[in-house]
Amino acid sequence: MGGLGLTIRGLVVLVEELSLFPVVTTSKLVPHQSVTFPAITLCNLNRVNCVDSVFYMFDYLNETGRLEAWTRGEEVTFDQTLLQLWKLNQASGCFVAVSNGVCSKSF
Repeated sequence: MGGLGLTIRGLVVLVEELSLFPVVTTSKLVPHQSVTFPAITLCNLNRVNCVDSVFYMFDYLNETGRLEAWTRGEEVTFDQTLLQLWKLNQASGCFVAVSNGVCSKSF
């Protein structure tokens, strides 16, 4: 009990001491016309096989009976699995790579 009392007393003294010092903060926003952009290198370390990923999504659409509606341009309901596949293919750039013929798969 004594230790708790000493701890509280120490905290009170600390807060009292800190409140004695005024705090003054100033800031200034200086707009710049141009900023030099650093040189960067983008490396594709993507471990997702784009063709397999996109084809897996279409296989899933086929298995769930939604592929025909998809190919006709009709609205297709996304369940959690299809939504995750869509997000994966979108974020990894697989849709673009497959549609541009960067990736191909022979059957």
